[in-house]
This record gives sequence, C-alpha cells and structure tokens, in this order.
Amino acid sequence: MLNLSALIALMFGAAVSFVFVVLLFIRVAGDAGKALAMLLLALQISASGGVVPIELSGEFFSALSPLLPMTWLVQGLKAAMFGAYGGDWWHPLQLTLLLGGAVRSWPSFWGVGTMCAPAACDLHWMFKGHFNQVVVGQRFRC
Repeated sequence: MLNLSALIALMFGAAVSFVFVVLLFIRVAGDAGKALAMLLLALQISASGGVVPIELSGEFFSALSPLLPMTWLVQGLKAAMFGAYGGDWWHPLQLTLLLGGAVRSWPSFWGVGTMCAPAACDLHWMFKGHFNQVVVGQRFRC
C-alpha cells in the first residue's frame, strides 16, 4: 500500500510550502510573525487529525480542520502510506502546493512595499551555506 513517490512528494511539497508561510509571517509582522507561526503550528497540530482523530477533538477543531494546511498533509500522508481516502493523495498535494504558490506570489514575500530584503534572499543566503553565520536579529543579505 505504501506509495513512496507520493510520500516523498507530499513531504517535500509541504516542507517548502510551510517554510514559505513562516517566511511570509516573519516578513509581514517581524517577531510577532514568529509568534503567529508558532500559534498556527499549535492550532494545526491540535486540529489536523494526525495526533487525535478529529471526531474526538470537539466542535471548534472539527469546524477549523478542513481549512488548515496540515489537515491536507495528514490526509495525503494517510492516503500515500495506507491507502486511506481511496488512495487520493494527489488532491492534498495540489492544495498544499497551491498554498505555497499563493504565499510565494504575495508581494510582501518579495519585499515589495517593505524596507527589508525579500524572503527569497533569506532562502538564497541560507542555502549558500551561511546559515550558521547568521546573528540573531540580523537580516540576511543576498
């Protein structure tokens, strides 16, 4: 039942999309964006159905669950690993990639209208091997 290529695609797509979301929060709100990203993470862990079945989580989480990206990831992973949801892992992957694409195309992600370096430069700087040289609170530069 394990679909290894689907599993890898889901994990990679979600990782990139979620990093884009966190970078956008930081770009738009600074340190408050980091706190917002942590709150979103805690909310998604509670409401995704990955830890506890969503039916046992209460009405608030049941109503919020379909709107959260981690729910899509959990459904896709269950489909890729166990054949759940009729083996439909493609739809959750599409939703996750759509989220990443929408966030990446957001003007603030590229530094439009801000005085800071765009988030794309942050990623470029990190992957050039300078990640361990970053001082806390310092902006990355291309």
